[in-house]
Amino acid sequence: MVVPTLFSGHVEELDDFDQMVVETALAWQTLGEDASFQEMNAVAHRAEPGRVFTMFGRIASGGEQLGIAGTACRDARAWLNQGLPDDRARLPARALAEVAGYYTLSTAHGLVNIAARLLALETRGRAALEKSFPQSKGFPPFDEQYDHWLAFNGHSVAALEKAADHHQPEVRQLVQLLRTLVDDEWWLKLVGRRNTDFHRWRPQSIEGGVATSSPWVDHGDYQVLTVYQGETHQPDDHRLLISEALASLKILEKTMRAWNEIFVGALSGVITYVLAEAMDGVQLDRDRD
Repeated sequence: MVVPTLFSGHVEELDDFDQMVVETALAWQTLGEDASFQEMNAVAHRAEPGRVFTMFGRIASGGEQLGIAGTACRDARAWLNQGLPDDRARLPARALAEVAGYYTLSTAHGLVNIAARLLALETRGRAALEKSFPQSKGFPPFDEQYDHWLAFNGHSVAALEKAADHHQPEVRQLVQLLRTLVDDEWWLKLVGRRNTDFHRWRPQSIEGGVATSSPWVDHGDYQVLTVYQGETHQPDDHRLLISEALASLKILEKTMRAWNEIFVGALSGVITYVLAEAMDGVQLDRDRD
């Protein structure tokens, strides 16, 4: 099956959650407008030129990615409200749910890289990250090399936790948000779907496709190949796929909304360390209370 369009012909009205996605996505994009000002402030506090500008650029792009994820998820849901038979709605609805999931995942990859670049502003955090990721070369600004960008997974979050341990609460809270996200059960399901789609055997969306189970029957001394005409293949439930994409998007939006509330304070705390490092004889210790 090849569909002529993924558009259902119906534009779904924004519900309360859709509106939150829009607001959070725009808030992140709006932060990008501060890129030059934040760069000047950071450099004035002895940060390496380009690091903060790069970080704010990734923040802005993350906001756009969240917005795309929200739109794709809403368009996927629109296919469910047309009263169409499954053989017409399943493939485009599933495709849009997958698009929503992919943009949700790519947005989260942005979060972990923003956090890494925040911690890499000061030498102690940067050294801790380079120990975990020697190939990163300290996350130089404006660098597009593959090894200089992290994947969003438990290993990356654990490294961020170590690098943030000496910082003030706002910085550690940012990393804790990533820990909660990466360990979420809905998020793990989304990652599993993505891994199947990208690396393994993605089941076809229509009846009569090639089944993912083996046609061979083991009789001990010999095996028998059973010839099927597709009747054993059961397409994935596109409604379930949409619900999984929506649930993952909800936890991501919640994470990004909470992130926005503490990011400015976290950035200020890290920049304070940068300035202290540039001053002989000054050392800061976080208040563990």
